[in-house]
Amino acid sequence: MFKIKPQKPLQRRTLLLISIPVLLITVGALFVLGHLITKNSEDFNKDIAKKAFYKKQKALHNEFIRLDQQLNILHDLVQTGTSDEIKQKLDVLNDIDKNAQLVESNWFLDYDTEAQPAYSYGHPKEMEHADILDQLNRQIQRPKKLERIISFNDSLLWVVMGQIQLESGRKRQYGFTVNLQKLHQYLANIDESNTNYAYIFTPDGTCIFHPEIEKIGKNVFDFAGIKPTDTLMDRSFNNPPVILSQYLKMEVIHFVSPFKTRNFEGYICVNYPKINSDELNNEVKKYTSLIFITSVSLILFVFYLFNQANKKAYRERELLAVENEKFNKEKALTQLQQLKNQINPHFLFNSLNSLYMLIDLNKEDAKNFTLNLSKIYRYLITPPETNMVPLQDELNFVHEYISLQKSRFSEELRFELISEFQDITPLCIPYLALQITIENALKHNIATLEQPLLIQLLVQQDKVIVTNNLQKKQTSSDSESFGLKYLQTIYQFYECESFKIEIKNNHFVCTLPLIKC
Repeated sequence: MFKIKPQKPLQRRTLLLISIPVLLITVGALFVLGHLITKNSEDFNKDIAKKAFYKKQKALHNEFIRLDQQLNILHDLVQTGTSDEIKQKLDVLNDIDKNAQLVESNWFLDYDTEAQPAYSYGHPKEMEHADILDQLNRQIQRPKKLERIISFNDSLLWVVMGQIQLESGRKRQYGFTVNLQKLHQYLANIDESNTNYAYIFTPDGTCIFHPEIEKIGKNVFDFAGIKPTDTLMDRSFNNPPVILSQYLKMEVIHFVSPFKTRNFEGYICVNYPKINSDELNNEVKKYTSLIFITSVSLILFVFYLFNQANKKAYRERELLAVENEKFNKEKALTQLQQLKNQINPHFLFNSLNSLYMLIDLNKEDAKNFTLNLSKIYRYLITPPETNMVPLQDELNFVHEYISLQKSRFSEELRFELISEFQDITPLCIPYLALQITIENALKHNIATLEQPLLIQLLVQQDKVIVTNNLQKKQTSSDSESFGLKYLQTIYQFYECESFKIEIKNNHFVCTLPLIKC
């Protein structure tokens, strides 16, 4: 039979030292990955908002360029010709603009050499009501384009004008008015696919376009949540601010930029609903969290299975260890019984022969011999249950055993007991260990008067060293080393590895470790 050696499972401390770093690395990696995905998603959303801003700005800018073209057309029309000729041209242009429903009216105003109004055409009564003509008269000396929002009969009009000097030296002013309500309706249909919204205002804050028509003509600094200083900031749009939109009642990504054409100078604000980017971010976070939870759960599940397998291996190892202990114990008991079967007949035969001779020589010695023999056999027929006995009991037994042997070998056998350690009470040694080593020395070595056999027992703190001078016989018995194998089995059972047999300096040395009882 062979001793079963189970595969050694990982210790729980080792498993813990492996699992915790792996779990932390995985959690950290997934956290960093989620953070990077979220950051990239946010940057991507900002890019989308930025592109939406540029698209909205470009769409509105193109429409304002059309108004520039309207003023350019007027400029070309009023360059030459009499007042009546220009009047006819403007009639045609007004008819065209009525179809476009954007320009309310086109007009011009001539001044005489003394800078007094001489002839006018086309300007609406709203201009007279708002004293626009008086302002035009005051500006005749310093030409400057005029932009002004006027209110008349529940309508808001945006007046845009220019001025030229004729060859005669006289001044001629021209321009057009735009109905801002109609402009709102027109621009509201521009770029409907975008989810953002925009508003345009003049440098002083007057709003000329807003999704809420009632905001037109009002000051954006009073209702839009922005300040005049916001128009002065140098914005790169890499990190646009997020503000609360009074119009949408939600957070928006806010862009402010100068808005210039040839005949208009102001600012444009484009607000992109943050909920659009948040929805995408939330989707990314949701899937990242799902990946994170799934990965961690999978790792924990794998560690759980690994731990269960490890526990199973431990249980199998413990079960096999118990089986091995039973096997070793049964093996040791079998060997002990075989050893006793060999000792008893052989020892009894030699002892009876010695007793027979002593009876005739010395009756008193024969009595002592018989008493010692009875003690020895009492010790042999009552073995301990655990195969371990106190060291003191084994020393007492060896003393009786040596006394009997000296009856056979008087001067041929010399025995020494040296104790370097006095307190041997709590120490144990395998049953018959000392007798086996002494018997082994007697059995395999020559003992004569010329070459006596010296057996020495040295008791130390943790071991007993049995030494005999080496005088090997020519032949050995079949049971050679059987007792020593029994001792080796016993020490293996108790997992004691310091049991040692060696030949040193022509001496046979056997080291018997002591075990606490």
